[in-house]
Amino acid sequence: YSEPFNYDSQDLALSSFNLSLANFADFDNSYGSIKFLQNSADSLICIQQNKMSVIPVGRNIIQYASDNADLVASNNVLGTPQYMAGNYGCDDNPESVSIRFGRVYFSDIRAGKVLAFGASGIEPISEKNMDSFFSKKFADATKYTSAVDLNSGYDPDNDEYLVSINDIYNSSVLVTYSGGSTTAVL
Repeated sequence: YSEPFNYDSQDLALSSFNLSLANFADFDNSYGSIKFLQNSADSLICIQQNKMSVIPVGRNIIQYASDNADLVASNNVLGTPQYMAGNYGCDDNPESVSIRFGRVYFSDIRAGKVLAFGASGIEPISEKNMDSFFSKKFADATKYTSAVDLNSGYDPDNDEYLVSINDIYNSSVLVTYSGGSTTAVL
């Protein structure tokens, strides 16, 4: 992306860039800063503070007025981001993001939800019998501090997504999600 460089020249042109050809993209900053970025085959998974998007690499998405979309080849490195429904992101907790077999799990403290993203879009998995529990736990955790320790991981032996929430009293709760049910261990 720099100016052409001639090895026989005394002038160094590798620091001269044509910004119209640059390999960067600007994202909507109303959704906050980018907190998590992960390669996913032919796209990037991008989670900002308040929104999740999928960015095609080497392709572009053409959106029609009828809400249909087509994927086409492009010379651009990064295509147009496809923002997911709902204002869900990972806030300031990128450590809450776990990926297993193409499924992305993350927690949004501001919304009080634990979410999963897959082929069918974003699914608030905390709404399966645990919605009020997470809303209360996340609200309690952020009541006195903005830095919440929210770690997560995936247990392949038990096929469970695990969320650990530490509050200011150093008490913690471990929540597991498996298949369609969510349980909490205090």
